[in-house]
This record gives sequence, structure tokens and C-alpha cells, in this order.
Amino acid sequence: MIDLKELKSRRDEIAKNIAVRNMQVDIDAIIDLQEKRSALLQQVEELRSKRNENAKKMKGGKLDNETRNSLIAEGKSLKEAIAEIEGSLTQVEEEFQKLSRTIPTMPTLQPPLWERKTRTIRQSSSSVPPLPPSSPSKPLTMSSLLNGST
Repeated sequence: MIDLKELKSRRDEIAKNIAVRNMQVDIDAIIDLQEKRSALLQQVEELRSKRNENAKKMKGGKLDNETRNSLIAEGKSLKEAIAEIEGSLTQVEEEFQKLSRTIPTMPTLQPPLWERKTRTIRQSSSSVPPLPPSSPSKPLTMSSLLNGST
């Protein structure tokens, strides 16, 4: 799935890619759905925070009946509001997922493998020490290599 920032910043390039492929994708609708999704997520998080604060007040010790009843009513209204927004969020999320899957992948910016230039890596003989000759009677060890004795 494409990131919203990338979709906004590369909108024209993505639209051109869609046109080249003879596809019909409404990029603006996808952007709008993503923005709605973000706004709904933010609302849900704010309401959950308020609900948690309300729950902490309820646990705060002895409360008179009026305060307790008002906190309970507030908690119920927060719960209902969260459920309502989460329902809308689910619908927006499903629609966004459905539409965002219609965006084709962007071609890579690298040339095909056969057109790439290759680089030859050269080693100078002075920078790499020669390997010591090995004999079957004496196996090479790390200490013999470090000390220069074979």
C-alpha cells in the first residue's frame, strides 16, 4: 500500500503511471478517505483518553451519589460516541483499503539489468599480503598466520 505522504507528494507522477496503464483510479478519493481515516482515528483516541480519565475519577474513592451518577452517565455517552466513530472508521477503512489496492505499483527508477554499467574493483598488490604456502603436514592456524610463521 502506498503511503499518504508519498501519494500526495508524487500525485502527478502516480496519475501519469495510471494513465499509461489505461486504468481508472480516483487518487483524490483515496487521499480524502485517508484524511477522513486519520481524523476519525484522532477522535477515537481523544474519546478513549477522556473515558480513561473518567474511569480514574470513579476509582478516586468515596463519591456522593450525584457525582457518581454524572460520571456513570458521562462514561456511557463516551462509550456510545466511541462505538459510533469506530463504526464509521471501519467503513472508511474498508473503502480506503479497497481503493488503495487499485493503485498500480510504480516502475523502478533503475535501468534494466542489461543496461547497467558494471564497475571493476581493482586491488593493489601492496595492500593485500600474500597468503602463506600451506603444507599438508602443518595445518594453518590463526597464530601462525599472525606471526608470519608457517
